Amino acid sequence: MPSRIYARTVSMSMGAVAPATAVLNPVFSEGGCNATVQIGIDQSSASLAANGPPNLRATIAWQVSGVSVQRIVSVGQGTSVTGVGEGVSVSLQDVTGTPKDASVADYEVTVSVSPGVRASTSMPPTLIPLNSEATYEGPNLPYAPPTPGTYTLKANENVKIAVPPGSGATSVFVQPGLIIPGFTPPGAGYFYILQYDINDTVLSLYVPDIDTGFIPLSPLCTQINIVNTSNAAIVGIHVAWGIDG
Repeated sequence: MPSRIYARTVSMSMGAVAPATAVLNPVFSEGGCNATVQIGIDQSSASLAANGPPNLRATIAWQVSGVSVQRIVSVGQGTSVTGVGEGVSVSLQDVTGTPKDASVADYEVTVSVSPGVRASTSMPPTLIPLNSEATYEGPNLPYAPPTPGTYTLKANENVKIAVPPGSGATSVFVQPGLIIPGFTPPGAGYFYILQYDINDTVLSLYVPDIDTGFIPLSPLCTQINIVNTSNAAIVGIHVAWGIDG
């Protein structure tokens, strides 16, 4: 196990177009072991009120015999990921986009590495898809919400979302949102989800409900396709990948 807890705090800024910032790269003197990376955000109340929480991604690479095993997660209000290795490197990248108020766009992130495994929970580390990873298809020009991972589908439209390569995504959470007109309860069978491989072969098809939760991804899955089968209803959906760790 690591002989001590490694920690560092760095300053970040929402909307800064910059490559990932390296934060920690400790080597465990005891050799391979279980360790947990914890990441937390310290944001002022003024920044949170004006801009909302930042969309921050962390890339975690565990080193094992000179080989890296990578995971990519969205930090949100905080996250923790457990892995096995002889060391670990952590880098951060803000992918928020342009903040509403640039004067309060700065925030701080603390990253720590400690011995042991993360607490047991039904919620895995998650990764929110970027807008650039989604492709809309259909007869009408859809309204594409600016919030990453949130999609609005008009009648007979669909959105294809690529599984981020190298992220460690093993499941997907698709949350039905408001369906109009008529305020039909979410999950009423207005849309379905397909998993595809690189050759566009259908690997899985299911209709999500509001309590479906995380669905395992096929190991060969490279994208999912969410299809609105209604002739009239507009479907709102939120998507997050579940990350191994």
